Amino acid sequence: MSNLAEPLSNLTRIALLGTMISTATPATASLFGSENQRQPPAVELSSDSSAQPEESAATQPIVGPVVMDFGIALLQVDRATIRQLAPFSSLVDIPWDHPELSELITYAKSYDMKALVSLHTMFFEHDESGAGRLRSDASQRWRSFVETHRESLGYGTVWAFYLIDEPFWNPVPLSDLVIANDWVKQSFPLIRTMTSMNRHDLENAPEELPPDLFDIAGYHAYALATDPTIDPEYQYYLRLLQEKFSGRDFVIVADAWWSSHRHGTAGIEPLQLVERAAQYRRVAEDIGAIALGAFVWQGLPDADGLRDLPEPVQREYLRVGSEISDRCGVPASSDPLAGENNLFLHDCRFLITVHWRDPDTEQQGQGVGVQLTKDSGVFWFFEPSNIELTVKLLDGRAHNDHWWVFWSHMTSLEVWLEVTDTTNGRSVRYFQPEADTAAFPEDASPTSAGEARPAAAIPR
Repeated sequence: MSNLAEPLSNLTRIALLGTMISTATPATASLFGSENQRQPPAVELSSDSSAQPEESAATQPIVGPVVMDFGIALLQVDRATIRQLAPFSSLVDIPWDHPELSELITYAKSYDMKALVSLHTMFFEHDESGAGRLRSDASQRWRSFVETHRESLGYGTVWAFYLIDEPFWNPVPLSDLVIANDWVKQSFPLIRTMTSMNRHDLENAPEELPPDLFDIAGYHAYALATDPTIDPEYQYYLRLLQEKFSGRDFVIVADAWWSSHRHGTAGIEPLQLVERAAQYRRVAEDIGAIALGAFVWQGLPDADGLRDLPEPVQREYLRVGSEISDRCGVPASSDPLAGENNLFLHDCRFLITVHWRDPDTEQQGQGVGVQLTKDSGVFWFFEPSNIELTVKLLDGRAHNDHWWVFWSHMTSLEVWLEVTDTTNGRSVRYFQPEADTAAFPEDASPTSAGEARPAAAIPR
């Protein structure tokens, strides 16, 4: 299993199939939102395929319960959000115009997460009626984007490019979709392109699509009154997705938000979403989807995101996401939204948390765990480059039938370290007082310093 804490070694999911959905309506640019083909104008960008394995970018859909990844749509993303999602998500949704795009992609990789980079607003613009078209400066924007971020955009860091959200409901000419899709494939032939659609898209999508347009097709439907595995309308559009987008991989987007307008009107209470997580997962397994996505993490102006929903809903989505993406999750005894700083050792068995306090100012906080090896890690308090504490947990059962905890601190702050065995909930807490901050006066000679602060002799 992947650790919740931030590995220093850049672990990479190998042969990762799939994509999450990050969608955006033209107005909000958020993920999972709400006719003759012509050759695209050439965009002179060299293809960086030398570092990528030789294989086809598009793959045939796999039949069976092979859901491998989980991700949730975001309205904002930063390092803290990535840490908060890491316990249960293998994907992170990042818009193309984020000022720290490259840095966040690299940061997500340190958590063994891949990026879903949304390109909708880079390529397309929409008029007041919702109809869209390719921007006149789209090629220049794409060229500049690639030149700026090429080093961070690779097969090992980007799961997919989310080309456009709901392309046939707020319609963009098919020829424009093909042009943008081809530009992306020319530059990154092994990074797949993706879209997600609602029922209106599936009704309006052409019966025959260019075979290379979109490698991944997602479907999202919200505020269902019944279980999506048996809901007749949902199942009808699911079959339509498979028919019109045959030969592509699929992503199912789960309902992880609540609004009085959409859900309340349909008679759905927030706690009813607890069972939806597992139901959408079964849908994804039934059609052989490669990933389960969820909408949405942060709240909308008139709706609550998963982060704001009742704790049972949060826990169920965290459980489903951590199982799918093979992550440690959040123990039942912990706040489901407070797992971003934790460190897990020995394949998720032991949870380690650190709290600190400044006795002079009474300021306090939680340390951020960073895994070093299977049995060791470090914590930082204020910035990742300043390590404050080390910890190692060894299996000593062959000697005395116990696990052994070793730790040391390198800070003038008071520190509490707690180790929990997640198999039985037993916890042990340790306290380390302030460090000696007056050991060596700057103006003292070695002799006077030694006389002023005597210490035990060093063994020879």
